Amino acid sequence: MTQDKTEYIDSFAARFNKALDHNGLPPRNHGRIQLVAEMFLLSHAGAGKWVNGLALPPKARRREISQRLGVQYDWLEFGKGEMLPKKLDISTSLRRLPILGFHEAANFEKHLENFIGETVSIDINAGRRAFVIYSQGTAMSGRFPEGSMLIFDPDVYPQDGDYVLAKIHKLPDAIFRQYILSDSGKFLYAQDPRFQTHKMSANDLILAKMIQHRMNY
Repeated sequence: MTQDKTEYIDSFAARFNKALDHNGLPPRNHGRIQLVAEMFLLSHAGAGKWVNGLALPPKARRREISQRLGVQYDWLEFGKGEMLPKKLDISTSLRRLPILGFHEAANFEKHLENFIGETVSIDINAGRRAFVIYSQGTAMSGRFPEGSMLIFDPDVYPQDGDYVLAKIHKLPDAIFRQYILSDSGKFLYAQDPRFQTHKMSANDLILAKMIQHRMNY
């Protein structure tokens, strides 16, 4: 490997880790590699190479990384410009979003109609039915610590690897999971290994896609 290429991979890895820091992932040696593996459907060894600067992700994956982590592609790829996109004028994007619990979210349309409960003001672009849930339990706590603000939009279609709110027909409450597509079906994946991966049936529903989360510092 040439010196120039080695330097580029090192600098890319530094920016990649900075973007991971911004998204609230734990530091190296504290679960970062495993979470990157889960986020981008990699082996643990492959994720370790990305995180530690031992290999460069393919170009198509680098665009995916910028989108998934919410950073500008030119910054991630070349170190040019700012890491984050410019924020919109808050006066045009400030929203008061309703706060729902997991039980209410299972039937969110009913609860959002003439909503009179607690709300939170957020500067965000989202559909008119967007709402907030605060994370609970350990199923996703490796990536989303308990109490994190999760912002969901029912009008955004989820893609493979997105985080979603789902309704399992046998359960009264909605659940928060990662949505995984494969040749063998659609799956809802929990990061805590004590929770079984659920293969979706025709009676299960994806309620909303998580469009943003904010850590509860």
